[in-house]
Amino acid sequence: ISAAERSGEYIAADGVWTEMLRNRIIPHTVMCGAYIHCLARQRRNLEAEDVLETMKARWDVPRNAAVYNALIGAHVRAGDVPKALHVYDRMQKEDNIMATEITFAVLIRACEEDGEFVKMADLLQQAKELLAREGKLVMDLTGGGGRGGSNGLF
Repeated sequence: ISAAERSGEYIAADGVWTEMLRNRIIPHTVMCGAYIHCLARQRRNLEAEDVLETMKARWDVPRNAAVYNALIGAHVRAGDVPKALHVYDRMQKEDNIMATEITFAVLIRACEEDGEFVKMADLLQQAKELLAREGKLVMDLTGGGGRGGSNGLF
């Protein structure tokens, strides 16, 4: 899925995902994150949201920061900052997953670019700085994990 997405072969990625489900293969966390990221690149944020929901409700597959970051990115690319902020809230409340450096970077930039959310960008920056001061901000590129499992680029 990731290889197809990186080469812009989104139909092929959809085919792999569909064939996998057709054969009753339950995707693991990394596969779900890869597909959510692929959907995000295409601005198919509602489908990406469905994958996240299905991970827990149907497959009982754990969600991690990378999966949530991919979904946040999907909503941001689709121009839906309120939904991206809602996902940020959900990751903490539903799965007890700490926002990462990437989570904050994407959300702060999106809020700053959307004139209605400039104050939210400031609040997110303050939260990020507080976590950094306390040594709790997960730096995605270092391979360090936060609560809820491994993290990665979305």
